Amino acid sequence: MKISSTLKWCLIFLFAFGQLDVAEAARKRRVRKKKTRTSIVYRIHHQLDIDWLNGASLRSPTDSTYNPGNLVFETESSSVRTDLNLDYRAKLKSRHKLVVRPRAYYEYFHIETTEPTRSYQADSGRIDLIEGFAESWLNDSTSVTLGLQSFQWGPAEILAPSNPLYHFSREQRSLLWREKGRTLARLNWTPSAAWSHVAIVEPMGNGEPTFIADRDFTPKALIKSEYRSMSEAQNYVGVTGGFEEEAKAFAGLYFNWMPIDGLSFYSDARVTKEPFRYVPEARSFLNFDMRESATRRWEHLGVYGIRWETEAADMRLEVIVNPGGYSETQFQQALLSTLPFNPNATTNASRLTRSGYELFGRYYGYLSLRFPDLGEEGLWTAAVRYFHSEMDASGVASFAMERPIGDNFVLLGEGRHAVYKKDAEFGLQEKYYLFLGLRTLL
Repeated sequence: MKISSTLKWCLIFLFAFGQLDVAEAARKRRVRKKKTRTSIVYRIHHQLDIDWLNGASLRSPTDSTYNPGNLVFETESSSVRTDLNLDYRAKLKSRHKLVVRPRAYYEYFHIETTEPTRSYQADSGRIDLIEGFAESWLNDSTSVTLGLQSFQWGPAEILAPSNPLYHFSREQRSLLWREKGRTLARLNWTPSAAWSHVAIVEPMGNGEPTFIADRDFTPKALIKSEYRSMSEAQNYVGVTGGFEEEAKAFAGLYFNWMPIDGLSFYSDARVTKEPFRYVPEARSFLNFDMRESATRRWEHLGVYGIRWETEAADMRLEVIVNPGGYSETQFQQALLSTLPFNPNATTNASRLTRSGYELFGRYYGYLSLRFPDLGEEGLWTAAVRYFHSEMDASGVASFAMERPIGDNFVLLGEGRHAVYKKDAEFGLQEKYYLFLGLRTLL
């Protein structure tokens, strides 16, 4: 990953606009013909926040046709983890800022398999840059941002199809999740309080594997325009358009409408022209390979939801529509292509994991209940969620809880449990997962 290159351009950008300010100040002094020399002193305001998480987890691996005895996925049965996140911000006057957010984590696993029975330990660790960007305001309505950044929008909780730069992850609602930024050049123009416009270019990757297996990174570009009601900020509509994965043209639309206080209806959707996908193709009887398939039509992906907010709870119900996804038969054929007797099993597994689909199936349901200010002192926050696949009636139920302890500590826990039949979408890797940890904030 080209961390040093990203930071280098961020610093060059910040320095360049600082020099523009110096030149402008010098020009004004000449116009006023001042005889006295004025010294210009720039004060850079620094801030560093530290988020250090330590905890332990338990898991129960699934014994399925595609993970017999946990020999394929080698899912850990327990682990301990330390995760350090830094947030450094430097601000020059009120117009320029630099943000750097590195992350370092280490995890130690205990793994058990059967047939043959085996128990062993493994570990993994990484030092990474989650975000690193420079931002400068050219005037009161226009800003430019360059670097590794996470810039997202949309009213839905589970998915944002109108923003194809960022993709769905099954871990994204976890308290441990950190979204890796994209290398973006972004221009924001806000001509009024109601209107905002954004132009974004992603010229290079961020060092992570490409969204589609066995395909090189392709630059992406999009524009976004949003209108927000002056009388009710929760009423807004936005449109997007540009080029996404494999330089495929797309158009997106999202909106949120609150007809009465606390009740919202919303949607986030896009259509893509001839999107690239991997689908199972028969080589012989019960023998399949994942092959490239570009559809000859505009393909739709959308989230449609309703939200009810009160002082005691925040409730959402969302439906995900993905008509181009796999049928249950196609999904089972795709899984068959990954079995060891297939000579292309490794390639097929990679192509199934990164198939070009945000979600495998065609229809999903999502329920989210969030409860703030629980307990006598109102210090607990809890969330309960359920994600359901119509393809094979499998699902996953999850919970998360947090409680601050003083000013510098947060106790947190989370867990999930799969609801499935054998070899179903949400039952391929684990039955349940539990995590308990302590976050230190400095």
